[in-house]
Amino acid sequence: MNQPINKKRVLLVEDDKMLSILTTAFLEQQNIDTVHARDGQVALSAVQEETFSVIISDLNMPQTDGLTFITELKESGCKTPIFVTTGVTDKRVHEELYQLGVEKVYVKPLLPPTYSEMIDRIKQYL
Repeated sequence: MNQPINKKRVLLVEDDKMLSILTTAFLEQQNIDTVHARDGQVALSAVQEETFSVIISDLNMPQTDGLTFITELKESGCKTPIFVTTGVTDKRVHEELYQLGVEKVYVKPLLPPTYSEMIDRIKQYL
């Protein structure tokens, strides 16, 4: 008998290939299923096709950047928790992200303790 599978997945929106591989590896070590999108435009399509438990997004990306992606998600009524990883250190940008409803902003480069903290927070939503 087939039983329904409760799939809880994370959408990782990141244009840096090595960083996306590293982040996916950290998540998968914790048995967190991850889907990767290379920019906000691809991620918007993914969100239309599938429901994710958590979204992790970069800000600076080609096509549709992270801020635009997050704004469009929130304007569409998306309630999925969003975490941001970014090299942007401008506190005004961080404040804008928090006002949009972002759960947490992590400044790159992400070191193993930061990944651990982020994964602990993500697990709260899985």
